[in-house]
Amino acid sequence: MWKWQKRVLEERTDRAIHRLVRAEPKISSRIIKEVLSLPASERTIRRRLHERNLCSFFKKKKTLLQKANIRKDSYLLKKYVNMPQKFWDQVIWTDESKFELKNTKKAIHVWCQPN
Repeated sequence: MWKWQKRVLEERTDRAIHRLVRAEPKISSRIIKEVLSLPASERTIRRRLHERNLCSFFKKKKTLLQKANIRKDSYLLKKYVNMPQKFWDQVIWTDESKFELKNTKKAIHVWCQPN
């Protein structure tokens, strides 16, 4: 038979962890451990968050559609929409690709409820 270990963290500490994550959803379990000076492992902290129905997801990347950019784009569309084919034959199209030597844009984990 298994002998279950006694819980390392109290309910009060679990609530403190939950409050910290609600205030800062991007916080990692390592930082939570350091901020609250917890005697538990990072895995235990993640388990406590899962018990409170919080999961870690990758943050979705948003497109940079701002009102100013949309206005500029619509202006250019209206300006060039009726250009003759001769004009478009003289346009040089390039395919730009971005290459990074170091992966500076890492995926961000966010603690939130499913759905």
